[in-house]
Amino acid sequence: MQSITGQKKEIRARCRAIRREMSTAQKSFADTAIAEKVLQLIEEKRPGRLLCYVSAYPTEVSTTAIIKRALEMQLAVAVPRCIPECSGMDFYLIESASQLISGYCNIPEPDPLVCIKTVPSDGDMCIVPGLSFDSSGFRVGFGGGYYDRMISSCRQRGADVLFVGLCYSSCISGSVPRDEYDQNVSYVITESSVIPISDCKEQS
Repeated sequence: MQSITGQKKEIRARCRAIRREMSTAQKSFADTAIAEKVLQLIEEKRPGRLLCYVSAYPTEVSTTAIIKRALEMQLAVAVPRCIPECSGMDFYLIESASQLISGYCNIPEPDPLVCIKTVPSDGDMCIVPGLSFDSSGFRVGFGGGYYDRMISSCRQRGADVLFVGLCYSSCISGSVPRDEYDQNVSYVITESSVIPISDCKEQS
C-alpha cells in the first residue's frame, strides 16, 4: 500500500497539472469568483483582522484582489513571513502592497523593518492555500507543512481563528490522505461554492 507521503505527492502532481492547464481567462475568472466569495464571507463573519497568504505562483489561487479590497475596507491585514529553518511562519500587519519584499523562494513577504509583527488571535480570519481540499476540510498543501503547524499552534493556544481554504473546484478531492499532524479548515471556497465544514477539528 502506498504511503501517505506518496499519495500526497501524486495529488500534488495531478493538481499542479490541472492548474497549469487552465487558460489565463479561466484562471482569471475563477480567481475573481473566489475573491468575491471570500469578501462576502468577510462581510458575513466580520472578522477583526484578515490573515492572508500572498499569492506568488501560477498554481496558487490569487489573493491580490482579496488583500487589496480588504485594505480598502480598512480591515487590518496581516501576511506571513516564512521561517524555513523551522518550517514556521510569522505574521506582520501591512498597510499596502508596497511594504512587501522578496522573501523565501522569491515569495512576496512583509518587510520586518517597517511592518508590525502580530500573532493570530480570537476573531481573526485566516486564508489558507492548498492544492487540493476534501469535504472534511483537510488539504494537500505545497509540501512545507507551514500552515498545518500554524493552525495546530492556534488550536493548542485556544485561539478562535476562522480558517478558510481556497481551491479550484477541479482540484476538490473526495478524501485526501492525512495523518495526526494534518489540520482542517472551517470553510473551503471554490469559484462555484462555499463549503462549510461541520466536523472541523476542535481546539485542543
